[in-house]
Amino acid sequence: MKRLVAISALTTTVALMTVAAACGGKDKGATAGPGAGSDTGGGGSTLTKQEVISFGTQLATAADADPPKTRVWLGLTDETGASQSFPIDTFTGTCSAEEGGDMGALGTLRCWWAGAGVNLIAVARGAEVIVLRQWVEEQQDEPLDYEELQRIQVTYGAKVVFQL
Repeated sequence: MKRLVAISALTTTVALMTVAAACGGKDKGATAGPGAGSDTGGGGSTLTKQEVISFGTQLATAADADPPKTRVWLGLTDETGASQSFPIDTFTGTCSAEEGGDMGALGTLRCWWAGAGVNLIAVARGAEVIVLRQWVEEQQDEPLDYEELQRIQVTYGAKVVFQL
């Protein structure tokens, strides 16, 4: 009989400990396990979306045309590789791109022929890339103001980079 009482008391104790552990409050000293909380990993950093822009050009006339004309567009590629093309215009001359530029531009495209041409810049502002045009001439004392040509929507908060 003593043995039966001891087993019954042991069973009751184990059952009470199991219930207490299951129903007990949150342990203040415990650390969160995988998947708990809102940290995104990587030491608390978050994943930043990135979009790449570039000026695209294609000769719109025969290679030996005088003057040559170049078709220009802005390409936008997101982090998944999906790309879009935004036609800008056709300009006289041959064109070359470079990183940076006036007004904190991401990139500049210069089209030039026989002492005159155009500078195009792509400037990131908020959730947009703004394409601006500036006409230039060889003997010009002061550069002309930039004119807005186009606004292109990008993902809000995405890092926008220029690629040659």
